[in-house]
Amino acid sequence: MDYPSEAYVTVLNSSETYVCGAITLAQGIIQTNTTKDLVLLVDKAKTEKSRGALQIARWKIKNIYRFRNPHEKKNAYNEWNSSKLCVWQLTEYGKIIFIVSDVIILRNINKFFAFPQLSNMIK
Repeated sequence: MDYPSEAYVTVLNSSETYVCGAITLAQGIIQTNTTKDLVLLVDKAKTEKSRGALQIARWKIKNIYRFRNPHEKKNAYNEWNSSKLCVWQLTEYGKIIFIVSDVIILRNINKFFAFPQLSNMIK
């Protein structure tokens, strides 16, 4: 199977408060002159206003069904983090760089697409 596409991906599966972070993340990536797709996985709770702002920021929005971690207490910080596993459903991409939405990208990081599968980079 041929996978020509590569993408930067983030997930918004909780409150609206992370929308601004996702917009900032997109702008940082775009300013590095990348040609990679920007894919945002969102649950149905995001408002149309937020979705519109995210699309203007150049995110390709894909809907996900969020699911809670059965081992977390209700309203815990990590209650919905299991939804990040939906990234594995993006089979149309050959490689993905997953970035949480509260990160700021200051320089081009396309070189990380050349790393072997299941790499992890923390700095």
